[in-house]
Parts: sequence; C-alpha cells; structure tokens
Amino acid sequence: MSANAVQESLDSVWRLKGIKYPPKSKNLFKIVTQNRNGPCSLIALVNILILRRSITILPAERTYVSYEYLASLVADYLVNSHHSLSEVDLNAALAVLPLIQEGMDLNPRFTGISSFSDSSGKGELKLFQLCGVTLVHGWLADPFSSEYSVISKAGDYDTALNLIVAGEESPQNTDHNTDNDTHYRDAVVIRQFLESNSTQLTYYGLFSLLDIDSGLYAFIRNSHLSVLLRYTGPDSESSLWTLVTDSNFSREPEVVWESLGDVDGSSSRFVNGDLILSSTAGGDFAGTTTEKVLQGTEAVGNANYDIDLALAIQLQAEENELIPDSGRLNPESGPSSTGSATPVPVHNIQSNTPRALVTPNPGPMAHGHQPARQQIPRNNTLRPAPPSLGAVPRRKDGPRVRDSGCIIM
Repeated sequence: MSANAVQESLDSVWRLKGIKYPPKSKNLFKIVTQNRNGPCSLIALVNILILRRSITILPAERTYVSYEYLASLVADYLVNSHHSLSEVDLNAALAVLPLIQEGMDLNPRFTGISSFSDSSGKGELKLFQLCGVTLVHGWLADPFSSEYSVISKAGDYDTALNLIVAGEESPQNTDHNTDNDTHYRDAVVIRQFLESNSTQLTYYGLFSLLDIDSGLYAFIRNSHLSVLLRYTGPDSESSLWTLVTDSNFSREPEVVWESLGDVDGSSSRFVNGDLILSSTAGGDFAGTTTEKVLQGTEAVGNANYDIDLALAIQLQAEENELIPDSGRLNPESGPSSTGSATPVPVHNIQSNTPRALVTPNPGPMAHGHQPARQQIPRNNTLRPAPPSLGAVPRRKDGPRVRDSGCIIM
C-alpha cells in the first residue's frame, strides 16, 4: 500500500474516547475525536447529540467510527425526531451532511452571540436548528465602545470585508468631508476591529457567553467549531468549557474539558469530567498550560502511530464490507426508520472548491507524523489572516468555510 493510501485510510476514520458527563455524574459516553482531517463541524454536531443521548455509538466495544456511520446516525435522528417535517425540508437538511464533511458557510454577525447571516443558502444553519443544536460565537463588538456604531452598521463578517474593499477603493479628498472619506475611515475602524480580535472572540463576547443558559452549544472560535459547555456550579458560579476532541488526547481519560477564560487561550487549563485539574496517564499535567501539554503529547505520539494505522485500515475495511452498495451514501438512497446504518439521501451533492478568504489549514493530526506546530488549532495558533487595507481580496459571494482546516468565518 502506498504512503498516500495508508494516510488516507488513517484519516478516514476517527477514534472514540470515553468520558463522564455531565460533571459530577457517573454517566459514561463515547465521543468522537478529531484527527488531522477530521471535519470539526460534523464532529461537534455529533458529540453534542451523543452527550444529549439523542444518538448512541454502538456497539459499546467500538473504538473507531467513519463518516458513513456518523452520517447514518444523524440521518436516523432527523427522520425519527421530525415526523411532521415535509419530505422536501428533510431531504434538504440531510443533503447538507456530505457538505459539512468538507466545510461550512457561516457568516457571524457582530451584534449577537447566536446571530448569523445565511449567506450561502445551503442549509447549514437549518441542519443545526433541526438537530436542536444552537450555534454561538463571541466575536461581538462592545455596545459602549467608540467603534460600535461602525461595526454594527457593517453587521456581519462578509459585509465587513466588502466595506474594507470599498474603503480601499474610495478616492481620498483633501477636505475630508466627502462620503468617500467616511467610507475610508469606516474601513480603517473595521480593519482594526478584525485585527485586534483575530481569535474571533472579544471580552464582551466572552462575558455575553457567560450569560447564556447552561448547556451544550456549537461554538465558533479561532476558525474552529467545538462543543461549548456553559456550566453552573454548586455555588451558582458560571463557567465556560470546550470539549477536548484532539485525538492526541484520545488515550487520556482525565483530559476532557479545556477552560475558556480569556480571548487568546493563554490561561486555559485542562480538567477531567468533573472539572478538576487533570492528571494524565502520560504524566502529571495539572496546572500546566494547554500549549505545554500539546507539545508533550506530540513528542510521544509517534509510539502509537503504527497501532492506530492498523486499526484504522481494519475498521475501514469492515465498514466497507458491512455497508452494501444500496446502503452507501448516494443519490438513489433514502432514509429508513430503523437501524443505525440508514443511508442518507443525497441529490447531486458535490463538494465545492475552496473559496475562503484564507487557505484551509490542517487540523490536529493523530499520533505521529505531526504537522508543523503552528498548524495545530489551539489557543492563538490557528487564526485567519486578518484583512488589511491594500491586501483584501474582493468578496462577492460571502465567506466560505472549509472544515479540512476548520476555517469558519
């Protein structure tokens, strides 16, 4: 088998990990971890449904899952939980599943944590809505700041980029009283906002997230979609945590959540299922920063690469044998009401070529053959290049998102 074929086999399946949820309970769940090419949007959606008991990974001994298996679980859930939904709407939602394996089109608005403009019209927002999963972000402008009037006028990310381009192209006038000069000044304010909040999270947004109801959310930050837990402790104190799905930690049962307490991740800490500082099997990382732990796990990851590879190839072969041609994802398939391997109806679905403002970056890779350190989406290390006057491509069709690098705008 060629090196490329081997890597493709490894990348096409994702390792499962057992965790306790909710905190302070004894309930055990198996969540999906993300390897180098894991689609963060699909994985975040599936993990929330798992932790809500909406779907279940079976059998209990399963250690890996494939896209076909996860898509079938989501399809079954949609079919069985929306009996009153029209066939057209249901098929439209199901048809989005193959697309989010490759990417999503999301356009956050800077004035609301759960506010997004539907720029693509492809149905990604509808899919999350039908699954009962709320998308949130913290890329918010402070209403009491001097920049708020300009940012709120821009509204969303796509419009902000267009205004920057318009300001760049506006001819300057020496009297500074023309509309063109106003466009230029607004463009400078917008550019500064995007550059100074390039992790896609502001402190106003962080405080706003603390005010939402307790529960699980799909959270966009740093060009990555993850599971956010808004938790209220016994002392009624609110806290924010993101689910750790990096496959480097798939064998670390004590690393479950990562704290969200600032905008750049500099103070983040790993905790276990009870939100207690982690002591991992690979060494005591309690009180250690996220970056240092990642560096340590990457250093020892190569030892498990061959085992993972063999299991991945074996599982993919078993999946291919178990799913008959009629059960594979194809335009002729239709949903059924039973079983966990329901085929997803797809109607002429094709992956679009990347049209994102930034080039897709690979996500974290499982055990060995790691990409360059700066490519791992942790803390402030995977941020999209902020637009600046003089170097902004023209945007006509809205932001495009590719999950191969979790580029979510």
